[in-house]
Amino acid sequence: MARRVHQELDHLKTSDNPNKARQAREAIRTLEQVNKIVRYESEVMELLPADLEPTSDNRILSVALYLRLSDVILVTADKSFRNIARAENITAILPSEYKEMSRGKTRPRNTGGIVK
Repeated sequence: MARRVHQELDHLKTSDNPNKARQAREAIRTLEQVNKIVRYESEVMELLPADLEPTSDNRILSVALYLRLSDVILVTADKSFRNIARAENITAILPSEYKEMSRGKTRPRNTGGIVK
């Protein structure tokens, strides 16, 4: 997981949007529970396509690109970010899908970067 994720969540937990703040706090709690199985990585900006700006999302995407030979899943509620990840052939799912997956209910299929 990209270290930047923690920075993003820390910022979002105090959001003026109560729903975003609640989701960020919930994500922080979930990450605390799975901390032993999560691998943390720094961004690898040189792996990004040249036309992508060095935004926070793209810095996180650079870690997914670095790890894509492994079983990488990008979890985000941001539809645009999921589409960008899928364009780079990275499996990208909603947080609700990840919760179901972690409970053993489902497993995403990655077909050409599109989760079905």
